Amino acid sequence: MANTAHTTSPGPPSDGESVRSTRPRLERANLFNDKDPTTDSVQFILHPWPERPRAEQPWLGELAVKAGNVPQLMEEGFAIAAENIIREQGFVERTGTFQGVTEQMRQRWPVTRHFVLRDRSQEPPSWTAHMRCLSTNFKTLSDIRPCDLTHGNVAKCIAWSIGKRMIYHFDRATTPRDDIDCVYDDLTLRGLWPWPKTLD
Repeated sequence: MANTAHTTSPGPPSDGESVRSTRPRLERANLFNDKDPTTDSVQFILHPWPERPRAEQPWLGELAVKAGNVPQLMEEGFAIAAENIIREQGFVERTGTFQGVTEQMRQRWPVTRHFVLRDRSQEPPSWTAHMRCLSTNFKTLSDIRPCDLTHGNVAKCIAWSIGKRMIYHFDRATTPRDDIDCVYDDLTLRGLWPWPKTLD
């Protein structure tokens, strides 16, 4: 007798399955490449009290941003909102041999928290970012909220255009101040941009 059994095609996915299948996969490696920090478009060095010496800081933040159009990011302003944080990709670890982290820094701040962030306003995102915060203890790390950071937390900021040409430089520690914006000169920049004087 012939085998009359047949396989029915699966029905349409449930709402949950549909969402999972269409949601873009946001792998950390695609957002930030730890092994090649030279590909960053903008780098921010952050402290809770940037005017004080680094040795007095309870934590040190390094925010590395990749953007396809840095001048646009400058003109429109750059800030972090709660929805920019990809929470399922955050983690903590003992401070390791990261790029640019010295043994003295590892001893001062032995634990590190990582945040992965991205622009949620469009697809593909206009920027993606990785923020790592080195600290003395986990309690301090648990209190850090990237969306609470302001230009007042920025100790240093450098931005590059295509071809790794520096177009922006700010260093709060420089005396006398020696900052430059090669794109907009003295145009007020909003958000985390620390100079010229920022309006939020």
